[in-house]
Amino acid sequence: MEADADQIKRVLLNVINNALEAMGEKGGTLRLSTRRERDGVLILVEDDGPGVPAELREAIFEPFRQGPTASPHAPGTGIGLSLVGRFAELHGGRAWVQEREGGGASFRVFIPDLSQPELDESPTDVPVLHR
Repeated sequence: MEADADQIKRVLLNVINNALEAMGEKGGTLRLSTRRERDGVLILVEDDGPGVPAELREAIFEPFRQGPTASPHAPGTGIGLSLVGRFAELHGGRAWVQEREGGGASFRVFIPDLSQPELDESPTDVPVLHR
């Protein structure tokens, strides 16, 4: 798939770091998976943290916006998820968050594959990370 490797790496790091921060010191489970779709790739980062309130699900992708779990001990800048959204857009895709079945958050980033219009839809999972 044609994509800017550095931007995709930054997308993954930012979404994973966001999930780890949201779970806080109590820890939890984070799951990373990718799924080929007919016209691109869907990246999913899911956690069992507190989730993202519906009224903030779009706002957290704006620069300098942070969710309710922002930690005063490890303050962020509110730039990470805005970069995720921007890099997805630069690739012709999008980023969003939704409630995860069973609780927590499901961050999703879709990157279209402009070079391969017909892709297999089989999932590729990465092992579960425990903190």
